[in-house]
Amino acid sequence: LNPGVRASAQRLSDNMKSLCAHASEEAKKYLTPEGIPVKDLNEAHPSLLPFIFTEGAKRVNADVMPESNLTFTAKLRYTCSGNPYGVTASFESGCFGYEGDELRLVVEKVDGSKEPGGIYFGKENYKQIAFYNIKFYRGNEVVQPENGYKVQISIPVPVAYENSTSFMVVNRFENGEYENFSVSKNGNALVFTVTNFGEFEILVKSETTIKTKPSTTAYIYKQALDLTSLTLEVLDENGNKTIISDTSLMTVNGYNPKKIGTQTLTVEYDGTSAQFDVTVKYAWWQIIIRILLLGFLWY
Repeated sequence: LNPGVRASAQRLSDNMKSLCAHASEEAKKYLTPEGIPVKDLNEAHPSLLPFIFTEGAKRVNADVMPESNLTFTAKLRYTCSGNPYGVTASFESGCFGYEGDELRLVVEKVDGSKEPGGIYFGKENYKQIAFYNIKFYRGNEVVQPENGYKVQISIPVPVAYENSTSFMVVNRFENGEYENFSVSKNGNALVFTVTNFGEFEILVKSETTIKTKPSTTAYIYKQALDLTSLTLEVLDENGNKTIISDTSLMTVNGYNPKKIGTQTLTVEYDGTSAQFDVTVKYAWWQIIIRILLLGFLWY
């Protein structure tokens, strides 16, 4: 090639590299670190789609194989919403066999008063705040994820509980079985992953912690329990904190003044509980009684 043509070809090559680099950067704006779209791909320019899919492939499989070995095509990820409760579901293509316009997410509110909430499932200190029946339909048929595919569910937190930090979801199946699992809080939404759909009970936890231990935590044999200075910090299901210092409102279990060693005591307040440790040992004069006077027979 003559120098002029060669220079033109080089400029064209440099421009293409620059455009591809720019397109790759733009593609990243459409994806989370896990490769999940955060924007509607229909809004993307068609020329960006190959770059978005390639970047998604890298992110989804980054923990499976080195980037240099990525020679496959990224799977599309769908997000369904459109219900009055703001519930969304995100899943990969192939999750329900095949996707199409007829696949739809249906969310119905369940009357939670029919069941005694989280206590029914053996989870103390939890209160029911929402109860939804979440299903996917293809036409008139209810469908479930296939081949172990997972669906990410996002449910808005009711305004009254936005300050709360500890939540749990119970997935109740049609056969009467249920599954408890933890959730993460992303902004004002609860996010969790499921492989089957049913009735989802959303629970929030009230918690009690020891704010200040009692002045006395080391006792001698047969000494009565002293709760002076014991205070609790109670986080209710609405996310509000209250300091409780009135020990007459508390119930303490687990103390045995005749048991030598470390004991874990449980403090109960308004259906919640917390724990602290105390120790019990012999005083020097009690040891003398036991050894010299054979007091172990009567003391």
